[in-house]
Amino acid sequence: MTEKKRKAVGVSMWKLTWRRFRKNKLGMAGLVMLCIIVMIAVLAPVIASYSPIEQHLEDRLQPPSSKYLFGTDELGRDIFSRVLYGSRITLSVGVLVALISAAIGVTLGLVSGYYGGIVDEVIMRIMDIVWSFPH
Repeated sequence: MTEKKRKAVGVSMWKLTWRRFRKNKLGMAGLVMLCIIVMIAVLAPVIASYSPIEQHLEDRLQPPSSKYLFGTDELGRDIFSRVLYGSRITLSVGVLVALISAAIGVTLGLVSGYYGGIVDEVIMRIMDIVWSFPH
């Protein structure tokens, strides 16, 4: 047994996974970016200087400036604030879809694995049909 394997014997699977993931530079860059996006979404009320629904009709269609970082839309709403608040909704929808997909997938996998045979074949053919449609 190598020294690395001996060191890893008393370590949990999560620690081993984290150690391995830390060595992947692209994976770590993606994790940092995801953490930044989540932090921005969580801190949107603090970061945004204007309400995303507040209208400033006198400032309609303004270009990006120090007052409005991304400019304003046709109703004078700050686009930067709208993007920050929109990121909250986007992340919520993404997490919800992932949870629903996982629940459906786990349920179908359990049913298919438990009953096997014809039930497994029917579920697999239905999934083949679903996967045949382009996204």
